[in-house]
Amino acid sequence: MTPKGRGGGTTPPQVVELLQKAVSEKGLRAVQRDVGLGLAPLSRYLKGESEPTLASLEKMAAYFQTSVTRLRGEDVPEIKVNDAEGREAFLDAVRQQCGEIYAHNVRKVLELSEEQNHQLAKLIADKFT
Repeated sequence: MTPKGRGGGTTPPQVVELLQKAVSEKGLRAVQRDVGLGLAPLSRYLKGESEPTLASLEKMAAYFQTSVTRLRGEDVPEIKVNDAEGREAFLDAVRQQCGEIYAHNVRKVLELSEEQNHQLAKLIADKFT
């Protein structure tokens, strides 16, 4: 693979897998529109023929509600926040590192529905890309 986020090379397997699943469920045009990528690069990523640019990875990370690091297949420890115990441990770590106000805001985000989280991630990606 070429340097990360520079185009060329091959598409990380995680990206190919996620895109193929999304396209099979929603269709190519819907995924293309929702992710915010052109049809040509999206088609190359689906085939594993091109390494996504950093901008493309950021858009896909927002769409799939994950990180660029995970999309690249880099080893990142899993943080489980789906159960009450894992969520509280995570919030305690946030509180210790960032303070109570930040932990309160993170708790509010964790309480959002999946659709609300998707909308928030898309809004943030649109704002900063």
